[in-house]
Amino acid sequence: MRRWHTVIGAILLFSASIGILHFMLYRVIPGVAGGGQLPLQATVGEWFTLRYPDDSPVALRARAHVEYLEGVMKELLALTGVSQVNLPERINVFVHTDHRAQAGIIARRRSPRTAPIYHNPVDIIYGEDPRGEFIQMIGDFASGRNLCRLLRHGIVQYILDPQRDHHLAAAALPEILRLNLRDLLFLAGRGYFRPTLYELFNSPFSAAADVGLEGAARIHALFAPQVGVAHDLEVMAVSFISFLIDYLGGLDQVMRLWRPGSLERNLQLVFGYELNRLNEGWQERLAAIGPQDEGWNLLAGRGLIRVGRLEEAMALLEREETAEAALERARIHLLLGNWDEMEEELEDAIAGGADIRYYRDLLRIYRGWSTDYVEQVRIHAPPQAVPFTPHVVKSLVADFKQRLGLSDAHFSADQLIIFYSAPPNAGPQRDYRMGVLHIGSDAKLRYQVAEYVIAHLYRDQTLSSLLRRGLAYYLSSLPEADHVRQLLSNLDRIGRPLHLIDFDSFPDGMVYPIAAGLIGYLLEEYGPERLRHLWIITSPLGGRLSFDTAMSIIYGVNRRGLEKRFAE
Repeated sequence: MRRWHTVIGAILLFSASIGILHFMLYRVIPGVAGGGQLPLQATVGEWFTLRYPDDSPVALRARAHVEYLEGVMKELLALTGVSQVNLPERINVFVHTDHRAQAGIIARRRSPRTAPIYHNPVDIIYGEDPRGEFIQMIGDFASGRNLCRLLRHGIVQYILDPQRDHHLAAAALPEILRLNLRDLLFLAGRGYFRPTLYELFNSPFSAAADVGLEGAARIHALFAPQVGVAHDLEVMAVSFISFLIDYLGGLDQVMRLWRPGSLERNLQLVFGYELNRLNEGWQERLAAIGPQDEGWNLLAGRGLIRVGRLEEAMALLEREETAEAALERARIHLLLGNWDEMEEELEDAIAGGADIRYYRDLLRIYRGWSTDYVEQVRIHAPPQAVPFTPHVVKSLVADFKQRLGLSDAHFSADQLIIFYSAPPNAGPQRDYRMGVLHIGSDAKLRYQVAEYVIAHLYRDQTLSSLLRRGLAYYLSSLPEADHVRQLLSNLDRIGRPLHLIDFDSFPDGMVYPIAAGLIGYLLEEYGPERLRHLWIITSPLGGRLSFDTAMSIIYGVNRRGLEKRFAE
């Protein structure tokens, strides 16, 4: 009995010590030492406390600024149909001069000494629109934790520019880049939308671990230029939310969806609408937009450039007489090697007030280059370079397509453009969908052309590096290679069974010949249709299955089983 008393006493003493330490760290020390104040000034409004550095531009008009911000919040509350009583009684609004200062303040504010002082914070940059941050606070406090970034992003972007035609950019995307609503929601649920600054640091549901250097890095990542898939998703998201706002009768109705649960569930629960019905209405809305709408030619032209349909893009852009259109035409001439025409377009862009320094620098680099062209293949090379010929490239493309059983398939890009031995980080970057390659030596030709062919034969990129890199290595090797023999030889050399090889961690030169042997065996033994199915179900929209799971479904055997088969 005495032993139990000793144990219980020790536990109680330890718990009391933790409680005292917590009280001192979070309450007494900040209050006595002023640790919760940070080097910031404070101006108290009706229900905001405005906090800002001494040298902030807002310092001279803090009173007026806090009143302005409170007025913006009240307008948003009226717009969304939310009462002020749903929000915190007092809100700390931090006004920063730039994102670097913002990162530093957030990191210091999240320390144990200051965290209890600043409840319900909102961070904004001086001079930027605060409505995006405010609307997320309204949704989180009034409705609850909504994890659908399609909804969050779409609502925020709509509020920032409610008069804009948000459907135009989505409708102008090439068909291969557009998604239906289910696919869009699937990718949103898989984290393809970037989180907002408010979600990371200011939401009542944000994780306190996002501080320090990691937090600062995540802030800067949020404001990187939007390109590629993420940008397309955000364009389609705001288009769909704009459609919902019109269809459901206003922003206040759409805000009812900002509640726990999936968007599909909430649409059914709150409004009784099926996802398929809404998708049909949204797609009909997009289909009604076309060349008759102002701005179509520029946006559609840009989209066509992204998928390598340069002739169609030029036809649209020639109808626009803006500086932006002139820059896009200059970009096409750069890809085609028409240096004189590129310079003429740049002059037109200057006349329209555009900044052409980037393109002017590229023109200086490439003006002396030669261009070798045959149907569907164009090669740009510096003087005295002796690269491969377009006929060689055409033969490679035809060979790779034949080995994949897709000789009759057409690429979205109308030609393959190769910049041979280009200066590092100069000019158009490698883009397989656009059909643009940077090749530094003849040795890289087969592999990069293989990657180009693969990118155009499959809609989505597989998430399996084993499959992606293995297929490219297989195609770029000689057709007569004995892949099974090479596979077994490489496995014996590496001294590890096939199912235990991590294709993301081992050196490429060691493991990708093994991957090429495996993929080559599957392709030659079972045919291209099964391999295509394998690719699809390991891609984002196809299911994101692991390679072994997908392999078991399609071939009835995984890597371990295949290795046993080889051994027999």
